[in-house]
Amino acid sequence: MLAYARANNKYLDYLLSFATSVNANGVRADTDSGLKKIVEDAGLSWQEAKRHLANTDWKEEVTANQADIYQTGSWGVPVFRYKDIQVWGQDRLFVMEDAIRQNLNLHKVAPID
Repeated sequence: MLAYARANNKYLDYLLSFATSVNANGVRADTDSGLKKIVEDAGLSWQEAKRHLANTDWKEEVTANQADIYQTGSWGVPVFRYKDIQVWGQDRLFVMEDAIRQNLNLHKVAPID
């Protein structure tokens, strides 16, 4: 499904729809009705998306991502990385925010509001 979303310039829309639906709204992504909602909320066609359900090309990307996570000393999600900083857990996002703000200040870019 991610390849379909990427090909239609809806990758981030799909990820946000998936995360919001599953984590905040209790939508079951393992059902056709749940996945249909996620896909359509991302602005994608469910009829087209159904054609991609049997695609297993994503397995190669997942395997590479897992190897990368293990190589950097982590073991699961959510892992966040920015430059040479890596943290585990959304409760550590302030560390990432601080690093990004410092980087922006170094480059004299207007701060994020």
